[in-house]
Amino acid sequence: MLDLDFARDLVMTGVIFGAAAFVWAGWGQERPPEGVTWRVVLVVLQAAGLVLVSFVGIHFLPLAFVFGQPIMVLAAVLVAAAGIAALLLHWKVAAPSFWCGILAGPIFLGPGAIAFVPALAALGGKLSPRAPGGSPSPTR
Repeated sequence: MLDLDFARDLVMTGVIFGAAAFVWAGWGQERPPEGVTWRVVLVVLQAAGLVLVSFVGIHFLPLAFVFGQPIMVLAAVLVAAAGIAALLLHWKVAAPSFWCGILAGPIFLGPGAIAFVPALAALGGKLSPRAPGGSPSPTR
């Protein structure tokens, strides 16, 4: 049922299902049955989903070594911290999903831009799949 040869894919699958649990349990908060019990159950489900989603930050740690890119360690620490912060911030001000987006969005953009700009310069500003002269670029 699970192909352990692709552990990185399994981690991402866990994150996707964690996000789904978080979102669906959040929808369940709209109008649950009377009483506090169902709200508590839904919050527990959301928290568990958020824990899985915050693992995506930790997921960057092994990738940092695989790709030889230390910036991914920074992203791992910051994204995990953003997931934890989203869980702890005041939910009456905004939903945890808002806090995840507002805190983690810049974290993803920062290292992404830091990696992209020098890569673009290294490519000579060309993002074309063809080499000069019209022939396909060589495979590395």
